[in-house]
Amino acid sequence: MNVSADLVLQDELAMKVAGVLVIANQTASGHGIDLSRCLVTVAQESPPMEHLWRVHYGARDAMNHRSGDLDVLINARDGDVQRAVFGQ
Repeated sequence: MNVSADLVLQDELAMKVAGVLVIANQTASGHGIDLSRCLVTVAQESPPMEHLWRVHYGARDAMNHRSGDLDVLINARDGDVQRAVFGQ
């Protein structure tokens, strides 16, 4: 993928997701998650969906690996981590 940094910086949603992902990655790393071994998904929560984001860190091989998933919920308004929850 070849996207210029200027184009990304002009995209409000891309910048919001990037900020949320940086905070979630720091939180996940602090909980011992190896980011290079994870399948990461990012979703808006509702309500209010413009402010609360869920970042899920799961195993790339979910069929052969159970447990250890981490969900990080972040308030995009202030960057506060609302919750970090381990589950399946």
